[in-house]
Amino acid sequence: MTYDEKTITASLDGYLINTDIDPFSGYIQLIAINIKTGKAYLLKKGQRLDGQDTSKGFWIDDITGSVAALPAGEYRVFLAAKDDEEETWQPIRSHEVDHNSYILVINENREIESLELDSDSSWTGIESVVTSGNTTPAVRGVYSLDGRYLGNDVSKLGKGLYIVNGEKVVK
Repeated sequence: MTYDEKTITASLDGYLINTDIDPFSGYIQLIAINIKTGKAYLLKKGQRLDGQDTSKGFWIDDITGSVAALPAGEYRVFLAAKDDEEETWQPIRSHEVDHNSYILVINENREIESLELDSDSSWTGIESVVTSGNTTPAVRGVYSLDGRYLGNDVSKLGKGLYIVNGEKVVK
């Protein structure tokens, strides 16, 4: 990632994680999550991929996002992908490094103070992204305990523990 006072530009040769063998159709986004509050911000809606084979990686063209709407603070910034049929965003990992994000510091003038590679590569998902001031999480659907999207109909699944519309459910 590169940056100037008000924008961040991301591009990489990356893999989508937690995807199945079907071709990927959806969007690539540049996202920032406030480390202290957990609030997520969409910096830039990126390119759309239709029927992309992601099993062997793919190139992402430059995606430049503005930080003008971010309050002062520390943020984790990364590229993320969401298939048309899924509700959650998944980080995109680079071929070259184990890390998938950067730590961004925004000063009181809403300018970039620093942008450094994030040394914590243990996190893997996003719960909600806030756009246009919306603070309501958009958690809908049925998920396994490890975060895999399983659809919208819990009645089609076997016995077990699931996350349904953001709540734990025993079936």
